Amino acid sequence: MVANALYALPSLAGEPGKIFDFNLTLPIIASEFLLLMVILDKTVFGPVGKALDDRDELIRSQLAAVGDNSSAVADLIVRDHFFLNHCVSHVHLRSFPLLCRHPTPAETLTN
Repeated sequence: MVANALYALPSLAGEPGKIFDFNLTLPIIASEFLLLMVILDKTVFGPVGKALDDRDELIRSQLAAVGDNSSAVADLIVRDHFFLNHCVSHVHLRSFPLLCRHPTPAETLTN
């Protein structure tokens, strides 16, 4: 209510035909802007900024931990490739005699 009265005072004291009076309105608006800026910084932007900084620190620490075990990942890849090659060669060795063998007449009738 007091702010409304302060807004109305400069317009009442002004000359007729004058659109905007900078006498008292500008300092009032500037002080309200600065007060709002301080209040929002303390209540909204401060906690949000802190939460964002904490999240950023957590992500960076997790990325650093993942980057450190790249040699272990490379060892696992080499081991898995060796295992897969061994399995493929084992399957080929076991199925090759079956592929080369001619089926008996009884086997052709059942298949």
